[in-house]
Amino acid sequence: MSQEEIDLCVCALVNQPIACPFMDAILQIRGFLLDMDGLLLDTEKVSHRSWLEAEQETGFQMPAGFHGSLIGQSMVAIGTRLRQVMDPRCDVEAFLKVAERIYRSLLKDAPIPLKPGTVDFLEYLCQMNVPRCLATSTHRELCEQKLASTGLASLIPLRVCGDDVKHSKPAPDIYLEAASRIGEVPSSLLVLEDSENGIRAALSAGCQVAHIPDIGPVSLDWQVRTDCVFRSLDDVKAALERGEIQVLS
Repeated sequence: MSQEEIDLCVCALVNQPIACPFMDAILQIRGFLLDMDGLLLDTEKVSHRSWLEAEQETGFQMPAGFHGSLIGQSMVAIGTRLRQVMDPRCDVEAFLKVAERIYRSLLKDAPIPLKPGTVDFLEYLCQMNVPRCLATSTHRELCEQKLASTGLASLIPLRVCGDDVKHSKPAPDIYLEAASRIGEVPSSLLVLEDSENGIRAALSAGCQVAHIPDIGPVSLDWQVRTDCVFRSLDDVKAALERGEIQVLS
């Protein structure tokens, strides 16, 4: 696959239609649990590119459409799933190392892009003293690098990473741990998620869930189980300001 073809694949994902914002009712919460990649950081396109380039470099390909189903999962969970679907001749560990090398290289080549509204939203939560905790499948070492390079570290003091829990999304572990770090029951917290694996994890943990679509496919069956859908973090901030999301003290 040529670089031009890779670019076209990524653009096709980025330009897919997304759901319109909706809220069924006023949400009353005691804090936020936040995904990172695809929610705060615009890095899922970079991840997708790294998978495509790893396929090109190694000569082994994932099943068609499989990339999207990996979004939100840890590398350990991804490795387990790849062993089930890849050509038996493929050394999955070597394939993952190639993909991770490419991913980290792409992140170094340019500043890590933020999703629209990220800084304004996080600064608003800080100003209003709203409890919040990051819940990302990314391992801590890379998570801390990303937050430091984007200047977001001080805005999200509590962080749970993929290597802090036993089971990756879509298991509920990471959101249960994040709720524990905040000190609130999961049902009182609103999770902001972009991926189907993340939505499933949050619902399994008993949290309230808002979906903010990114490039990963989310089936309608899971999307309709969320409490609300927003186009961006700007819309979440606006809902807070209008009182459609109320943070209880």
